[in-house]
Amino acid sequence: EDAAAVARHIWHCAANAIWLGQIFVCDWDMLRTSEWHAGIHAAARAVSGGPIYVSDSADGLVFDVLRPLLLPGDDAGGKVVPCTGCGSPIERHLFVDPTASSE
Repeated sequence: EDAAAVARHIWHCAANAIWLGQIFVCDWDMLRTSEWHAGIHAAARAVSGGPIYVSDSADGLVFDVLRPLLLPGDDAGGKVVPCTGCGSPIERHLFVDPTASSE
């Protein structure tokens, strides 16, 4: 997977949320914390409004990728920062290809 493929995947998830996010909570797929693109995928899941789950084996999990997505403090108990809605593109970017635009 190259950077353009990662960008397209995230864009497709966000674009699908325009339509499907009105009906149910969107699922932006699993991520592997051990892959080179784990950071951007984790950030995308953080704004997706959906569940965040990983597909690494237990011994391959890189928890440092997930740590920024959690609420700080002992009383939070490792809870994920909640979103109030489904992540989707803003209006001016609806028809912009993010892999071909500098905007």
